[in-house]
Amino acid sequence: MNKPRSSYKQKPQPASDAQRLRRIEMRKARSRAVSMSIMVLLIMLITAVLIINVMSQTKPRPRFIFLQEGTVEHILSSTGLIVRNETVIESAASGILKPLATEGSRVARGQKTAMVIPAEQEEKIKELAKLEQDIVELQIELMNSGKGSGARAIYDESNAAMSSVINLIRADLTRSDISNVSGYSTSLDVLIDQRTTKLLPIDFKDARIDQLKSSKTQLELSLGLETGTIYSQYPGILSFELDGLENELTMETVPEITPERFSELILLAEDSVKTKTEVEAGDPVLRITGSLTQQLIFWLEGEDSAQFEPDTYQDLSVPSDGIVIPDCRIIRSQDYDNGALVTFETSRRVEWFSDRRTLDAEIVLSSTSGLRVPLVSLVDYKEKKTEASIMIVSEGLTQLRSVRILDHDDQYAIIEPIDDSENAPVVSTILVVNPDSVEEGQIIAD
Repeated sequence: MNKPRSSYKQKPQPASDAQRLRRIEMRKARSRAVSMSIMVLLIMLITAVLIINVMSQTKPRPRFIFLQEGTVEHILSSTGLIVRNETVIESAASGILKPLATEGSRVARGQKTAMVIPAEQEEKIKELAKLEQDIVELQIELMNSGKGSGARAIYDESNAAMSSVINLIRADLTRSDISNVSGYSTSLDVLIDQRTTKLLPIDFKDARIDQLKSSKTQLELSLGLETGTIYSQYPGILSFELDGLENELTMETVPEITPERFSELILLAEDSVKTKTEVEAGDPVLRITGSLTQQLIFWLEGEDSAQFEPDTYQDLSVPSDGIVIPDCRIIRSQDYDNGALVTFETSRRVEWFSDRRTLDAEIVLSSTSGLRVPLVSLVDYKEKKTEASIMIVSEGLTQLRSVRILDHDDQYAIIEPIDDSENAPVVSTILVVNPDSVEEGQIIAD
Protein backbone atom coordinates (compact mmCIF):
# COMPACT_ATOMS: atom_id res chain seq x y z
CA MET A 1 0.00 0.00 0.00
CA ASN A 2 1.49 3.24 -1.13
CA LYS A 3 1.98 5.98 1.34
CA PRO A 4 0.48 9.32 0.45
CA ARG A 5 3.08 11.87 -0.74
CA SER A 6 3.46 14.53 1.87
CA SER A 7 2.78 18.08 0.58
CA TYR A 8 5.32 20.71 1.28
CA LYS A 9 6.42 24.18 -0.02
CA GLN A 10 9.79 24.74 -1.50
CA LYS A 11 11.70 27.64 -0.05
CA PRO A 12 12.58 30.41 -2.55
CA GLN A 13 16.13 30.38 -3.67
CA PRO A 14 18.10 33.39 -2.46
CA ALA A 15 18.59 36.00 -5.28
CA SER A 16 22.04 36.40 -6.58
CA ASP A 17 23.97 39.64 -6.02
CA ALA A 18 23.72 40.54 -9.74
CA GLN A 19 19.96 40.31 -9.71
CA ARG A 20 19.71 42.48 -6.66
CA LEU A 21 21.91 45.10 -8.28
CA ARG A 22 19.74 45.10 -11.44
CA ARG A 23 16.59 45.65 -9.41
CA ILE A 24 18.21 48.50 -7.51
CA GLU A 25 19.35 50.13 -10.75
CA MET A 26 15.86 49.79 -12.27
CA ARG A 27 14.29 51.47 -9.24
CA LYS A 28 16.82 54.28 -9.45
CA ALA A 29 16.17 54.71 -13.19
CA ARG A 30 12.41 54.93 -12.63
CA SER A 31 12.99 57.45 -9.88
CA ARG A 32 15.23 59.55 -12.12
CA ALA A 33 12.70 59.40 -14.99
CA VAL A 34 9.90 60.58 -12.71
CA SER A 35 12.08 63.38 -11.33
CA MET A 36 13.11 64.45 -14.85
CA SER A 37 9.48 64.50 -16.01
CA ILE A 38 8.48 66.64 -13.08
CA MET A 39 11.39 69.00 -13.75
CA VAL A 40 10.49 69.33 -17.45
CA LEU A 41 6.90 70.11 -16.55
CA LEU A 42 8.05 72.75 -14.07
CA ILE A 43 10.36 74.33 -16.68
CA MET A 44 7.56 74.40 -19.23
CA LEU A 45 5.23 76.01 -16.71
CA ILE A 46 7.79 78.63 -15.74
CA THR A 47 8.54 79.36 -19.42
CA ALA A 48 4.85 79.82 -20.20
CA VAL A 49 4.48 82.20 -17.27
CA LEU A 50 7.53 84.19 -18.42
CA ILE A 51 6.26 84.39 -22.01
CA ILE A 52 2.88 85.65 -20.85
CA ASN A 53 4.61 88.18 -18.60
CA VAL A 54 6.93 89.42 -21.36
CA MET A 55 4.06 89.68 -23.85
CA SER A 56 2.03 91.69 -21.41
CA GLN A 57 4.99 94.01 -20.76
CA THR A 58 5.81 94.47 -24.47
CA LYS A 59 2.31 95.49 -25.41
CA PRO A 60 2.70 98.84 -27.17
CA ARG A 61 1.94 101.86 -25.10
CA PRO A 62 -0.23 104.53 -26.67
CA ARG A 63 1.66 107.46 -28.17
CA PHE A 64 0.12 110.89 -28.38
CA ILE A 65 0.71 114.05 -30.40
CA PHE A 66 -1.12 117.36 -30.76
CA LEU A 67 -2.78 117.88 -34.13
CA GLN A 68 -1.04 120.63 -36.10
CA GLU A 69 -1.34 122.34 -39.46
CA GLY A 70 0.99 120.96 -42.11
CA THR A 71 1.56 120.41 -45.82
CA VAL A 72 1.70 117.32 -47.99
CA GLU A 73 3.79 117.68 -51.15
CA HIS A 74 3.98 115.52 -54.24
CA ILE A 75 7.56 115.65 -55.46
CA LEU A 76 9.13 114.60 -58.75
CA SER A 77 12.87 113.87 -58.89
CA SER A 78 14.60 114.68 -62.16
CA THR A 79 18.03 115.44 -63.60
CA GLY A 80 18.32 118.97 -64.94
CA LEU A 81 20.61 120.57 -67.49
CA ILE A 82 22.36 123.81 -66.47
CA VAL A 83 22.68 126.45 -69.19
CA ARG A 84 24.82 129.62 -68.94
CA ASN A 85 26.47 132.02 -71.35
CA GLU A 86 30.12 131.02 -71.11
CA THR A 87 33.41 131.99 -72.71
CA VAL A 88 36.18 129.42 -73.10
CA ILE A 89 39.80 130.58 -72.74
CA GLU A 90 42.60 128.64 -74.41
CA SER A 91 46.20 128.19 -73.38
CA ALA A 92 48.86 130.12 -75.29
CA ALA A 93 51.63 127.74 -74.23
CA SER A 94 52.29 124.10 -73.40
CA GLY A 95 53.14 122.82 -69.95
CA ILE A 96 51.70 122.27 -66.48
CA LEU A 97 48.57 124.28 -65.64
CA LYS A 98 48.69 126.08 -62.29
CA PRO A 99 45.41 127.85 -61.26
CA LEU A 100 45.76 131.30 -59.72
CA ALA A 101 42.07 131.73 -58.77
CA THR A 102 39.69 129.42 -56.93
CA GLU A 103 37.00 127.36 -58.65
CA GLY A 104 33.69 129.25 -58.70
CA SER A 105 35.21 132.61 -57.77
CA ARG A 106 34.33 135.87 -59.50
CA VAL A 107 37.17 137.34 -61.54
CA ALA A 108 37.62 140.76 -63.08
CA ARG A 109 38.60 141.53 -66.64
CA GLY A 110 42.37 141.33 -67.00
CA GLN A 111 42.81 139.34 -63.77
CA LYS A 112 45.36 136.52 -63.72
CA THR A 113 43.48 133.23 -63.61
CA ALA A 114 46.20 130.62 -64.27
CA MET A 115 49.68 130.11 -65.58
CA VAL A 116 51.24 127.41 -67.72
CA ILE A 117 54.68 126.32 -66.54
CA PRO A 118 56.93 124.70 -69.16
CA ALA A 119 57.14 120.97 -68.51
CA GLU A 120 60.89 120.76 -69.26
CA GLN A 121 61.66 123.11 -66.40
CA GLU A 122 60.85 120.56 -63.67
CA GLU A 123 64.00 121.14 -61.62
CA LYS A 124 63.53 124.90 -61.65
CA ILE A 125 59.86 124.44 -60.72
CA LYS A 126 60.89 122.36 -57.69
CA GLU A 127 63.44 125.02 -56.79
CA LEU A 128 60.76 127.72 -57.07
CA ALA A 129 58.40 125.73 -54.83
CA LYS A 130 61.21 125.33 -52.26
CA LEU A 131 61.87 129.07 -52.30
CA GLU A 132 58.17 129.84 -51.80
CA GLN A 133 58.01 127.40 -48.87
CA ASP A 134 61.11 128.95 -47.28
CA ILE A 135 59.58 132.42 -47.61
CA VAL A 136 56.31 131.29 -46.00
CA GLU A 137 58.06 129.61 -43.07
CA LEU A 138 60.26 132.65 -42.45
CA GLN A 139 57.25 134.99 -42.65
CA ILE A 140 55.41 132.93 -40.04
CA GLU A 141 58.46 132.99 -37.79
CA LEU A 142 58.83 136.77 -38.09
CA MET A 143 55.06 137.34 -37.74
CA ASN A 144 55.00 135.36 -34.50
CA SER A 145 57.82 137.53 -33.19
CA GLY A 146 55.74 140.67 -33.85
CA LYS A 147 57.20 141.81 -37.17
CA GLY A 148 55.41 142.52 -40.43
CA SER A 149 52.53 144.89 -39.68
CA GLY A 150 49.35 143.64 -41.37
CA ALA A 151 50.61 140.09 -41.92
CA ARG A 152 48.42 138.65 -39.18
CA ALA A 153 45.25 140.06 -40.78
CA ILE A 154 46.17 138.45 -44.13
CA TYR A 155 46.78 135.10 -42.44
CA ASP A 156 43.48 135.27 -40.56
CA GLU A 157 41.61 136.13 -43.76
CA SER A 158 43.14 133.22 -45.70
CA ASN A 159 42.57 130.83 -42.79
CA ALA A 160 38.87 131.74 -42.75
CA ALA A 161 38.61 131.08 -46.48
CA MET A 162 40.42 127.75 -46.14
CA SER A 163 38.15 126.77 -43.23
CA SER A 164 35.13 127.20 -45.53
CA VAL A 165 36.67 124.80 -48.07
CA ILE A 166 37.54 122.32 -45.32
CA ASN A 167 33.94 122.44 -44.07
CA LEU A 168 32.76 121.57 -47.59
CA ILE A 169 35.17 118.61 -47.63
CA ARG A 170 33.79 117.39 -44.29
CA ALA A 171 30.22 117.73 -45.52
CA ASP A 172 31.04 115.68 -48.64
CA LEU A 173 32.78 113.01 -46.58
CA THR A 174 29.71 112.57 -44.39
CA ARG A 175 27.83 111.72 -47.61
CA SER A 176 30.72 109.50 -48.81
CA ASP A 177 31.13 111.83 -51.79
CA ILE A 178 34.73 112.31 -52.97
CA SER A 179 33.94 113.55 -56.47
CA ASN A 180 34.91 117.16 -55.63
CA VAL A 181 38.20 116.45 -53.82
CA SER A 182 40.38 117.54 -56.74
CA GLY A 183 38.50 120.85 -56.99
CA TYR A 184 38.87 121.43 -53.25
CA SER A 185 42.59 120.66 -53.46
CA THR A 186 42.97 123.20 -56.25
CA SER A 187 41.05 125.80 -54.23
CA LEU A 188 43.29 125.30 -51.20
CA ASP A 189 46.43 125.62 -53.36
CA VAL A 190 45.08 128.82 -54.88
CA LEU A 191 44.22 130.29 -51.47
CA ILE A 192 47.74 129.56 -50.26
CA ASP A 193 49.21 131.16 -53.41
CA GLN A 194 46.98 134.20 -52.97
CA ARG A 195 48.10 134.54 -49.36
CA THR A 196 51.73 134.39 -50.48
CA THR A 197 51.09 137.06 -53.12
CA LYS A 198 49.40 139.38 -50.60
CA LEU A 199 52.28 138.96 -48.16
CA LEU A 200 54.97 139.84 -50.72
CA PRO A 201 54.61 143.66 -50.41
CA ILE A 202 54.78 143.55 -46.61
CA ASP A 203 58.15 144.67 -45.25
CA PHE A 204 59.26 142.33 -42.47
CA LYS A 205 62.55 144.29 -42.20
CA ASP A 206 64.61 141.14 -42.49
CA ALA A 207 67.50 140.65 -44.94
CA ARG A 208 66.86 136.93 -45.23
CA ILE A 209 63.35 137.45 -46.68
CA ASP A 210 64.63 140.13 -49.06
CA GLN A 211 67.24 137.70 -50.36
CA LEU A 212 64.69 134.89 -50.83
CA LYS A 213 62.27 137.22 -52.66
CA SER A 214 65.05 138.38 -54.98
CA SER A 215 66.00 134.78 -55.79
CA LYS A 216 62.33 133.95 -56.44
CA THR A 217 61.91 136.87 -58.86
CA GLN A 218 65.03 135.94 -60.82
CA LEU A 219 63.94 132.32 -61.06
CA GLU A 220 60.45 133.29 -62.29
CA LEU A 221 62.03 135.46 -64.99
CA SER A 222 64.26 132.61 -66.10
CA LEU A 223 61.22 130.32 -66.33
CA GLY A 224 59.42 132.79 -68.57
CA LEU A 225 56.20 132.39 -66.56
CA GLU A 226 54.77 135.69 -67.78
CA THR A 227 54.45 134.32 -71.31
CA GLY A 228 52.32 131.45 -70.02
CA THR A 229 50.05 133.53 -67.79
CA ILE A 230 46.34 133.31 -68.64
CA TYR A 231 44.27 136.44 -68.08
CA SER A 232 40.50 136.67 -67.83
CA GLN A 233 39.17 138.40 -70.95
CA TYR A 234 35.77 139.08 -69.37
CA PRO A 235 34.39 139.58 -65.86
CA GLY A 236 32.45 136.62 -64.52
CA ILE A 237 32.60 133.32 -62.65
CA LEU A 238 35.62 131.08 -63.20
CA SER A 239 35.60 127.31 -63.65
CA PHE A 240 38.31 124.88 -64.76
CA GLU A 241 35.73 122.10 -65.33
CA LEU A 242 35.04 121.86 -69.07
CA ASP A 243 32.55 119.65 -70.91
CA GLY A 244 32.85 120.82 -74.51
CA LEU A 245 29.28 122.19 -74.52
CA GLU A 246 30.18 125.78 -73.65
CA ASN A 247 29.83 127.17 -77.18
CA GLU A 248 26.92 124.95 -78.24
CA LEU A 249 24.70 125.18 -75.17
CA THR A 250 23.74 128.81 -74.58
CA MET A 251 20.64 130.62 -73.43
CA GLU A 252 19.90 131.51 -77.06
CA THR A 253 19.82 127.82 -78.08
CA VAL A 254 17.57 126.66 -75.20
CA PRO A 255 14.28 127.04 -77.17
CA GLU A 256 15.65 124.68 -79.84
CA ILE A 257 16.22 121.79 -77.41
CA THR A 258 13.91 118.79 -77.85
CA PRO A 259 13.49 115.82 -75.48
CA GLU A 260 15.75 113.73 -77.74
CA ARG A 261 18.45 116.41 -77.78
CA PHE A 262 18.03 116.90 -74.03
CA SER A 263 18.85 113.21 -73.43
CA GLU A 264 21.91 113.48 -75.68
CA LEU A 265 23.17 116.55 -73.82
CA ILE A 266 22.77 114.84 -70.44
CA LEU A 267 24.93 111.94 -71.67
CA LEU A 268 27.54 114.33 -73.09
CA ALA A 269 27.66 116.27 -69.82
CA GLU A 270 28.32 113.06 -67.87
CA ASP A 271 31.41 112.52 -70.04
CA SER A 272 32.71 116.01 -69.31
CA VAL A 273 36.44 116.78 -69.37
CA LYS A 274 37.87 117.31 -65.90
CA THR A 275 40.52 119.84 -64.90
CA LYS A 276 43.70 119.29 -66.89
CA THR A 277 47.12 119.33 -65.27
CA GLU A 278 49.13 119.21 -68.49
CA VAL A 279 48.00 121.26 -71.49
CA GLU A 280 49.10 121.99 -75.02
CA ALA A 281 49.05 125.37 -76.73
CA GLY A 282 45.53 126.00 -78.01
CA ASP A 283 43.84 123.65 -75.52
CA PRO A 284 40.74 125.03 -73.73
CA VAL A 285 41.70 125.35 -70.06
CA LEU A 286 38.95 127.32 -68.34
CA ARG A 287 35.59 128.99 -68.84
CA ILE A 288 34.14 132.28 -67.65
CA THR A 289 30.40 132.53 -66.98
CA GLY A 290 29.39 136.02 -67.99
CA SER A 291 25.63 135.75 -67.41
CA LEU A 292 24.06 136.87 -64.15
CA THR A 293 21.50 134.07 -64.33
CA GLN A 294 21.41 130.39 -65.20
CA GLN A 295 18.67 128.30 -66.77
CA LEU A 296 17.72 124.83 -65.54
CA ILE A 297 16.00 122.49 -68.01
CA PHE A 298 14.10 119.40 -66.87
CA TRP A 299 12.42 116.62 -68.81
CA LEU A 300 9.35 115.55 -66.78
CA GLU A 301 8.17 112.25 -68.18
CA GLY A 302 4.43 111.62 -68.00
CA GLU A 303 3.71 115.15 -66.73
CA ASP A 304 1.57 117.94 -68.20
CA SER A 305 3.03 121.37 -68.91
CA ALA A 306 -0.20 122.92 -67.55
CA GLN A 307 1.21 122.34 -64.05
CA PHE A 308 4.05 124.75 -64.84
CA GLU A 309 2.69 128.03 -66.06
CA PRO A 310 5.28 130.51 -67.43
CA ASP A 311 6.13 133.50 -65.23
CA THR A 312 5.25 131.60 -62.06
CA TYR A 313 7.83 130.83 -59.39
CA GLN A 314 8.80 127.59 -57.72
CA ASP A 315 11.47 126.33 -55.31
CA LEU A 316 13.85 123.60 -56.44
CA SER A 317 15.44 121.31 -53.87
CA VAL A 318 18.87 119.73 -54.41
CA PRO A 319 19.10 116.98 -51.75
CA SER A 320 22.66 115.92 -52.59
CA ASP A 321 23.89 119.42 -51.73
CA GLY A 322 21.40 119.99 -48.93
CA ILE A 323 20.23 123.27 -50.47
CA VAL A 324 17.06 124.81 -51.90
CA ILE A 325 17.09 127.21 -54.86
CA PRO A 326 14.15 129.51 -54.06
CA ASP A 327 11.90 131.45 -56.44
CA CYS A 328 12.97 129.91 -59.75
CA ARG A 329 10.96 131.52 -62.54
CA ILE A 330 9.39 129.23 -65.14
CA ILE A 331 10.24 130.72 -68.54
CA ARG A 332 9.27 127.82 -70.81
CA SER A 333 6.88 124.89 -70.55
CA GLN A 334 6.10 122.71 -73.55
CA ASP A 335 4.21 119.43 -73.98
CA TYR A 336 5.55 116.50 -75.98
CA ASP A 337 4.22 113.00 -76.66
CA ASN A 338 5.05 111.49 -73.27
CA GLY A 339 5.96 114.38 -71.02
CA ALA A 340 6.88 118.03 -70.72
CA LEU A 341 10.09 120.03 -71.09
CA VAL A 342 10.24 122.77 -68.46
CA THR A 343 12.87 125.52 -68.16
CA PHE A 344 13.50 127.51 -64.97
CA GLU A 345 15.61 130.65 -64.63
CA THR A 346 17.35 131.86 -61.47
CA SER A 347 20.10 134.25 -60.42
CA ARG A 348 20.82 132.23 -57.28
CA ARG A 349 23.58 129.66 -56.76
CA VAL A 350 25.30 130.49 -60.05
CA GLU A 351 28.73 130.24 -58.39
CA TRP A 352 27.71 127.05 -56.56
CA PHE A 353 26.98 125.16 -59.78
CA SER A 354 29.61 126.86 -61.95
CA ASP A 355 31.65 123.65 -62.21
CA ARG A 356 28.65 121.47 -63.20
CA ARG A 357 26.44 120.94 -66.22
CA THR A 358 23.76 118.83 -64.52
CA LEU A 359 22.01 118.66 -61.15
CA ASP A 360 19.60 116.22 -59.50
CA ALA A 361 16.66 118.20 -58.17
CA GLU A 362 13.25 117.65 -56.62
CA ILE A 363 10.32 119.58 -58.10
CA VAL A 364 7.05 120.05 -56.20
CA LEU A 365 4.19 119.05 -58.52
CA SER A 366 1.37 119.86 -56.08
CA SER A 367 0.78 120.45 -52.38
CA THR A 368 -2.13 120.49 -49.93
CA SER A 369 -2.21 122.17 -46.52
CA GLY A 370 -4.43 121.55 -43.51
CA LEU A 371 -4.59 119.28 -40.45
CA ARG A 372 -1.77 116.79 -40.94
CA VAL A 373 -1.70 113.35 -39.31
CA PRO A 374 0.59 110.32 -39.72
CA LEU A 375 -0.86 107.68 -42.05
CA VAL A 376 -0.39 105.03 -39.33
CA SER A 377 -2.84 106.91 -37.09
CA LEU A 378 -5.74 106.38 -39.51
CA VAL A 379 -8.28 103.68 -38.60
CA ASP A 380 -10.04 101.62 -41.30
CA TYR A 381 -8.13 103.39 -44.06
CA LYS A 382 -7.34 102.01 -47.49
CA GLU A 383 -5.41 103.62 -50.34
CA LYS A 384 -8.36 104.70 -52.48
CA LYS A 385 -10.75 105.57 -49.66
CA THR A 386 -11.59 109.20 -49.02
CA GLU A 387 -12.80 108.65 -45.47
CA ALA A 388 -11.33 107.08 -42.34
CA SER A 389 -11.31 107.55 -38.57
CA ILE A 390 -8.80 108.81 -36.04
CA MET A 391 -8.55 108.09 -32.32
CA ILE A 392 -8.49 111.25 -30.24
CA VAL A 393 -8.54 111.94 -26.51
CA SER A 394 -11.42 114.08 -25.33
CA GLU A 395 -12.30 114.67 -21.67
CA GLY A 396 -9.89 111.93 -20.63
CA LEU A 397 -11.47 109.25 -22.85
CA THR A 398 -10.40 107.84 -26.22
CA GLN A 399 -12.93 108.53 -28.95
CA LEU A 400 -13.13 107.64 -32.64
CA ARG A 401 -13.89 110.53 -35.00
CA SER A 402 -14.65 110.24 -38.71
CA VAL A 403 -12.52 112.37 -41.02
CA ARG A 404 -12.23 113.04 -44.75
CA ILE A 405 -8.86 112.44 -46.49
CA LEU A 406 -8.02 115.47 -48.63
CA ASP A 407 -4.54 114.38 -49.71
CA HIS A 408 -1.68 112.14 -48.60
CA ASP A 409 1.85 111.02 -49.39
CA ASP A 410 3.86 108.04 -48.14
CA GLN A 411 3.92 109.27 -44.52
CA TYR A 412 1.23 111.85 -43.84
CA ALA A 413 -2.36 112.70 -44.71
CA ILE A 414 -4.25 115.99 -44.75
CA ILE A 415 -7.67 115.57 -43.10
CA GLU A 416 -10.79 117.51 -42.22
CA PRO A 417 -13.59 116.52 -39.81
CA ILE A 418 -16.78 115.21 -41.39
CA ASP A 419 -19.09 116.61 -38.71
CA ASP A 420 -19.04 119.96 -36.94
CA SER A 421 -19.62 118.72 -33.40
CA GLU A 422 -17.79 120.36 -30.54
CA ASN A 423 -15.55 117.28 -30.23
CA ALA A 424 -14.49 117.42 -33.88
CA PRO A 425 -10.67 117.30 -34.25
CA VAL A 426 -9.02 120.70 -34.52
CA VAL A 427 -5.55 122.14 -34.00
CA SER A 428 -4.12 121.01 -30.61
CA THR A 429 -6.52 118.06 -30.30
CA ILE A 430 -4.71 115.08 -28.76
CA LEU A 431 -4.25 112.32 -31.34
CA VAL A 432 -3.40 108.67 -30.58
CA VAL A 433 -0.64 107.86 -33.11
CA ASN A 434 -0.96 104.07 -32.63
CA PRO A 435 -4.71 103.49 -32.24
CA ASP A 436 -4.27 99.69 -32.01
CA SER A 437 -2.79 100.16 -28.55
CA VAL A 438 -6.07 101.40 -27.02
CA GLU A 439 -9.79 100.72 -27.10
CA GLU A 440 -12.47 103.29 -27.70
CA GLY A 441 -13.79 104.67 -24.42
CA GLN A 442 -10.57 103.83 -22.56
CA ILE A 443 -9.63 106.16 -19.76
CA ILE A 444 -6.33 107.94 -20.35
CA ALA A 445 -4.67 108.84 -17.08
CA ASP A 446 -2.79 112.11 -16.72
